[in-house]
Amino acid sequence: KKDNELKTLGLSRVEKTVSYLDEFYYLDTPVSELAEMSATCVSNLEKVFKSCLGMTPLAYRNKLRMERAKMLLSGGVPIVQACRAVGIPDVYYFSKLFKRYCGISPGEYAKTNKTV
Repeated sequence: KKDNELKTLGLSRVEKTVSYLDEFYYLDTPVSELAEMSATCVSNLEKVFKSCLGMTPLAYRNKLRMERAKMLLSGGVPIVQACRAVGIPDVYYFSKLFKRYCGISPGEYAKTNKTV
């Protein structure tokens, strides 16, 4: 119970940053600006993110991007368009990241998860 309270306390301290990333995951906002939003330094922001969410702010943003990309791809959006829509201009980097997060390439995902 105490551990959960600490996590909640930590998360409330970076709530503005989490909310910002949830809404603006497609922007490449520098970590220093993300830290300013929660009135903390970069190392503290990363420490709190890691303890509360199990990942750094940038990893959290990439996770959000990949979740959104999965929705777009399953809706029939072409890979290049999905890639740009989530804020990643380089389709090769996007594919590499997508494969790391989802275990398959964006093309394979789109083929096997079409909802349209």
